[in-house]
This record gives sequence, C-alpha cells and structure tokens, in this order.
Amino acid sequence: MCKGDPKKITQLWLQHPGRGNSKAKITTSSRGDRRLSPRMKPRSVVHVKCRSVALGLGPNVSVQVLDISEAGLGLIVNAELQRKDEVEILIFSSGLTSIAGLAEVCWVVPAGGKTWCVGLRLHRTINSRDLQAVSLHP
Repeated sequence: MCKGDPKKITQLWLQHPGRGNSKAKITTSSRGDRRLSPRMKPRSVVHVKCRSVALGLGPNVSVQVLDISEAGLGLIVNAELQRKDEVEILIFSSGLTSIAGLAEVCWVVPAGGKTWCVGLRLHRTINSRDLQAVSLHP
C-alpha cells in the first residue's frame, strides 16, 4: 500500500518540457521524504510505457519519466489516473533488456494542461543491475 497523502506537501517544482517556462507545483509529505528507496534521474535513452490495467491494452499514457528507483517511479502522464489505480509499466532503453511489471498509483497532482504528475509504487522491485542500466547515479 502506498504511504503519504498528496495533500500534505512541501514544495518541489517541476519543469515540463514543451510547456515553455510553466511550472507545476508538486509536493511531498510534510513529515519529510518517506520513500522506500532513493530516486534517481533516468538515463536520456530510457522510455516508459504506462497503461491502465483496468483498460487492458489501452493507450500508453506516459509523457515523461521524472525519476526512478528500485521501488517506484515518477511520471508525467496525459490521462488522469486515480490513487490506488493499478497500471502496467514497461521500462525500456535502446540495447537494454526491458523491465515490465505492475504498479500502484500512490499520488496524482495536476501538472497543467491535460497532464498529471503521478507517483507509482512497483509491485516488484527493480534489481540493482537493471536499475543501474536505466538510471544516472550520483
């Protein structure tokens, strides 16, 4: 089960490419970062497909990958998902093995226009080798 309430938030500004200099105010828990694992930026060659499990083979709603970790990821999507929705995720990159799985929507925040920022918690964690292949480490 996802922890945290998106209404209890502190500031995090997200710059959405293709929207000029518009910013969406996104927040995290006021009790500090309670993530299960640290978030990392994805490599530039990494793409994510996100489909609603309820819709079956519905359209890919992923617009941009914000961050990734062994336990979850942040995305900008072009369809309004609801908390506790289940989605199918496919993380892929040129020359790398694909990572597929199911995830639960933990929070949803409007990002402007017809886009939303979502936090997803994976049902199965990503192993460290695959995580290194798709993310930039500090």
